[in-house]
Amino acid sequence: MAEGIRRELPQIRPPARISLKPGLRTKRSPSAAQIDPNAYSPKHGAKGRSRADLTNAADCKNVRLLKALRPIQAAYHGVMRPPYPSRRDVLIGLATCAAHPLLADVAIPNLGSGIGSASFELVRISNPYSADLTVAGDGRFYVSADSHWRRIRPTGIEDFALERQGDDYRVPFSPFVLSADAVLDMSMEPPEWVPVTQRINAFHDRALTAGSFADVLARAYDQADVMVVGQYDDTLDRQRVYFRVDGAWVLFFMSHRDIDIEHDWVTGFSIAGYPTKHSRMYHLADPTGMHLAHPEREVRDKVRRLPEHDMTYPTDIRLIREDFDVKYVSEHLAYTNIPILMGGLASYRIDVGGEVLRFRERATRHVMGISVKTGLQLYRAPALVASNPPLAFLAFLPGNNVDTLGGDGLYVLRPRA
Repeated sequence: MAEGIRRELPQIRPPARISLKPGLRTKRSPSAAQIDPNAYSPKHGAKGRSRADLTNAADCKNVRLLKALRPIQAAYHGVMRPPYPSRRDVLIGLATCAAHPLLADVAIPNLGSGIGSASFELVRISNPYSADLTVAGDGRFYVSADSHWRRIRPTGIEDFALERQGDDYRVPFSPFVLSADAVLDMSMEPPEWVPVTQRINAFHDRALTAGSFADVLARAYDQADVMVVGQYDDTLDRQRVYFRVDGAWVLFFMSHRDIDIEHDWVTGFSIAGYPTKHSRMYHLADPTGMHLAHPEREVRDKVRRLPEHDMTYPTDIRLIREDFDVKYVSEHLAYTNIPILMGGLASYRIDVGGEVLRFRERATRHVMGISVKTGLQLYRAPALVASNPPLAFLAFLPGNNVDTLGGDGLYVLRPRA
């Protein structure tokens, strides 16, 4: 029976070999010999090329192409296997591209392993999540991240750090940290908590009348060199407002029924008719995309614009992605084995002061896209307070489902001591 069925099936013959005229090409997938001029493959032979010939740029570009194609071929688990070279061929090509060190993975250190050059170093200072980076007019940097407040000198050396406690609150764009009974001015030398010496309108059973309160508030505001608005006091059902008068701190408890108080997640609390008194700091930004180092997403994505968006930021320090080596499938289409996001190693360089710092970290790219998601931002201070020597902050905040090499963090790029 089986033989009868087999005789009734049409005989499938292989297509006749097509002979082409010299110079013509087919539309079939190129073979390994066509893609890789080295062709060190047992299948295709050496083609008469020596490894010394692989040190030119054209050959290394082909090796980069092969590195991108191999994981995609493996991702389909045999469904589609174009005749690209084996991993052995790719590794041989990498080892022989001596003129292009970015293609030799072993020559580039990981971001978290300690990066440096002759005159500069990249030092990790904190966790990158919700980092708030500001700079004062004197060139000192203030970092709010990783449940800490930090102060960085213009040379990049950290000289103060404080772990956040309870309901401590830092006033946006300022060096002031407020607690229920004291104030910390991080710009002082040395920074230390100064207790509140006087409290006004701080009683449950009695309060100033509207007229008396307005008179006392106006006199305190005129005499104070600093006025900042703190958080709401649930116990007294009033807003905390701090005045520094002759070096001493006076704490007002203001009722929302007596005065108009507004709260903005970006700029903080404000009182109608009484603007805050303190020197405003500036947020750092990525000069290439003008993304501010701010914890609020609407500010980072430029939905909410601040004065910093119209400022000029120096570009003498550059972060450049040089290569992206696809190595694995990072994400599949739901309930399928179809890859939609590819992951791999990206190689970077930082150009600063005529020197180069190189490193690598994981990155991703959509399988049908060309844009690589690096999770890296290089932040600079605005030109009006730019430091000399040049200083920068590098934040690596990987996306979801990205298994990094351990480089997650916020770094300062500074001169070596």
